[in-house]
Amino acid sequence: LSPLPASATLIFVKADATGAGDGTSSADAYPSLRTRLSFPQSRDEVWVAAGTYRPARPGNSRTTSFRIIPGVILRGGFAGNETALGERDLAAVGRETILSGDLNGDDGPDFANYGDNSYHVLQATIVGLESTPGIIDGFVIKGGNADGSLVTIHDIGGGIAVRVGWLICQNCLFLNNKAVNGGALSVRPNSMACRVELVD
Repeated sequence: LSPLPASATLIFVKADATGAGDGTSSADAYPSLRTRLSFPQSRDEVWVAAGTYRPARPGNSRTTSFRIIPGVILRGGFAGNETALGERDLAAVGRETILSGDLNGDDGPDFANYGDNSYHVLQATIVGLESTPGIIDGFVIKGGNADGSLVTIHDIGGGIAVRVGWLICQNCLFLNNKAVNGGALSVRPNSMACRVELVD
């Protein structure tokens, strides 16, 4: 992936951040990823420190997902003190950055307690033929439950659902996602493209 463009904004997210919460540094990182992704701009690059992040609070609607738009780069796997991408160590113990659809935090073995989980942990629903992809890099994506109706998008892609658009997914691990069609990732036939790289 290319370096951060000069016109881009680098934004920090860290679950246990205690600073100003404006995302301008690791010390002042946003504590919530859903807050940051509610108003993204193309060219933004978001660095997310290790931890577990959910698209909504307990008891909220299952239709809530993290969403990514063209040009936004979402990277996980940070300790939270890096100043350059090359300092990130995805293999380090304790660096897992988890995007979880388990809204109530009560998932059990064999998909127990999945009735409250988000239909999709992440969605790319980008209208039109975009020339710039959204990019997600360095995450564990788990706990999606796309058990909805066949006539809606909620039957596909428990981990990631791409409805219309272009998404590059790199250095990501999909765990314990389920769906009527395509538990980990699913792409609607009219989607522009989807490029996926998975790591063990």
